[in-house]
Amino acid sequence: MGARLPAAVSSPSAESVVESLERIRGLARIARRVDLFPYESHRPDEARRLVRPMIERLLLVALADVAHLERAIAREAPPAPDDWLLDDDAEPREDPRSRELVDLCEMIRLELSQRLELLRRDDGSELWEFLTACNHARGALIKAAVSLEAAVCARERLPAQLDALHEIESALRVRAGYRRLQRVLAVAGEPEREQIGERLATAAGALESLVASALFVELRVADRCQLRRVVERLESWLRNGAEADPDDGLRLWQDLCGLATVMQQVNNRQELVAHDRALLLEALGELYAESPLDPAREARLRERLADVVGRDAELDALLESGESLASAAVLRAVTRAAVRLEPQEAQRIVVGR
Repeated sequence: MGARLPAAVSSPSAESVVESLERIRGLARIARRVDLFPYESHRPDEARRLVRPMIERLLLVALADVAHLERAIAREAPPAPDDWLLDDDAEPREDPRSRELVDLCEMIRLELSQRLELLRRDDGSELWEFLTACNHARGALIKAAVSLEAAVCARERLPAQLDALHEIESALRVRAGYRRLQRVLAVAGEPEREQIGERLATAAGALESLVASALFVELRVADRCQLRRVVERLESWLRNGAEADPDDGLRLWQDLCGLATVMQQVNNRQELVAHDRALLLEALGELYAESPLDPAREARLRERLADVVGRDAELDALLESGESLASAAVLRAVTRAAVRLEPQEAQRIVVGR
């Protein structure tokens, strides 16, 4: 598993907001080290026996820690800055930042409780579906901790220690890996019947490299399952050699292309959407700036835009071809990609040119 789980669900009844936050930070770090990959080779019943108690305990400790944080906020909440003290008939108002933090705690406890209930009810799904649910629960806990830390640190004027950088860097690596695989499939276009053996052999090599790489463990459980199944089908078809049916090969190729399309859903990850939105708006501001791009600025911007490769096919092609960032084609592609993610702000940049 790679992580030592908390042994208890209790915590001191009178701990402070900062102390409660530190417990949540520690739990998030533990959750980040939980590795479900080894259990993918287990029998479904064995995986449930080993994994479910581990994830349940994480969720139970998280629920307890968030509840303790909520109580600590209520104890320490300062009065709202207001003139109510000057009015004998007025009622004191709750500090809005404390109220927002309590609301966030309540929403997080609701989501984690739902994850826990789904996990406990699962007793007949396929192995990969069960492990996907476990991974989603783990991810929800980590995102909850990051959100709570940001809110508490803003309220207490403290520096954040957790952030989404770990998840963003992993998502960027995964997207880059998928993009490399898509390039292999896209080269030379749709194969003819007589080319299918050579093209499937090339695709099999690329898939096997991905499965054998360190990146493979960072993929979603469902994606790993699909990739393994496709690799098995490819190997089975290729083993037949000259006797392999080309029509079966063409159908397998279509399935591969369909899988590549599904892989593009990595762009829907919240951390990638936020990352790409900020980067594309930054690029749009640079491209629409009054001063033209000099070579140094263009080189820096090109290096930054490398992190959005995989978001937009046309922009990918332009960047990979070395097209000048000052060209009308790049300007259109960046504008379109930015508008899709943040239409109002992108339009404000364009109109304010």
